[in-house]
Order: sequence, then C-alpha cells, then structure tokens
Amino acid sequence: MLEKLSEGFSFPQQVAAPRQAAKQDQPEQKKIIILTEKELTSNWLHAYLDERKIRPAIAQQYCREITYSYGDRSYYGIGFKNISSGFEIRRKYAKLSSSPKDITLIKNGSDKLAIFEGFTDFLSFLSLDRKTAAKGTDFLILNSTSFFEKSIDLMNSYQTKWLYLDNDATGHKCRDKVLSLKAGYEDRSILYEGHKDLNEWLVNKDRPHRQQMRRGL
Repeated sequence: MLEKLSEGFSFPQQVAAPRQAAKQDQPEQKKIIILTEKELTSNWLHAYLDERKIRPAIAQQYCREITYSYGDRSYYGIGFKNISSGFEIRRKYAKLSSSPKDITLIKNGSDKLAIFEGFTDFLSFLSLDRKTAAKGTDFLILNSTSFFEKSIDLMNSYQTKWLYLDNDATGHKCRDKVLSLKAGYEDRSILYEGHKDLNEWLVNKDRPHRQQMRRGL
C-alpha cells in the first residue's frame, strides 16, 4: 500500500541524498518564494490535471496547492515536493521550480525502484494502475536529468530498476548508460513508444487510431 503523505507533505521514509542540491535555474533577480501550501482544492488546477489524465485521488496524495511569488507578482499552482523541501511547480503554461532543486524519493520498503524524469509521469504511472502499480515499489523522481548520474549509486542499491525515461536524446543517453551496467535495469519506455513520455501517451492513448499503442505495464 502506498503511504499517505502527512499533513505537512513530508515523505515519512524519504532518505536525504548525501550531496548538494542543484543550483536553481531561475534568474537571481527573480527568485521563486513559496508563500503558502495546502491541500489541492482549486477547480482550475484539478481541470489541468484532468487534461493530463491524472486521477484526482492520486494528485491529492502526492501534490500540494501552493502560492508563490515570482518577482513582484504572486501565483498559485500544483506543487510536488523534493527531498530538500523545494517544489516542482506546474500550472497551465508554466513549468517552474523553487529552490533548492533536488530529487524526490518515495520509499515503500521495496527492493524494486521505478525511475521517472518528472512527477507528471510518476502520477501518470499510478493513474494507469492505481490498485497495484505501487505495491511493493519505491519511486525515484529525478525532477531534472541533471540528477541522473548523481543518483546512480542510489539506484544501484536496488535489486530491480525500472526506467520510465523520456523518449528523447537525453533520456536515451541516461537509459543506455545504466543498461550497459547490466545491473538489474529494465527499460519500460516501450509502453509509450512513439510518444515523448508516459504522460503524453496516457493523454493520447484512447483517441482514435491510438489503440495500437496500448501495452501492458
């Protein structure tokens, strides 16, 4: 069973990685400052998640509704917390991060690890098979491929590693690097072959002429 996150949206079994978080990409003169976080209730944000085919119950469990300032203006969006208490932030037409940027590690006491580039792919995975997808599985969400090589020792500590990386040059480079290690890595991108990532496949899989793309988890 997946562990429900606490009211403060901390991961009870997260393990801090022994490394420094990456430098934030936003210009120094405009830093994102998190003002508030609460349960995800906004109809507008839920509508965005619905467009991405992410189940509301899954989003409620792993995401927060945050308000943040950027420059002299404030906004609200969907927040996904990392192990250093920074947030990945999504809203329609916006993809941002607050400092410090880092990975998200969700532990369920497993020797199996599912690895994703971004949290929308992670939520998509759970939305596809919410009853069994997470049973006996730990999850690593990179939040940036810049953390991939830094996370190899962490990934290697698991017996089985499932890769759900993007179908692009960067994702393939990361995939090929660890597959060459022959250390229990499995490429699962065949599920969304022909699409950039798992969420894009999920959004399009039930549209006309897309039925042939269906594959099992």
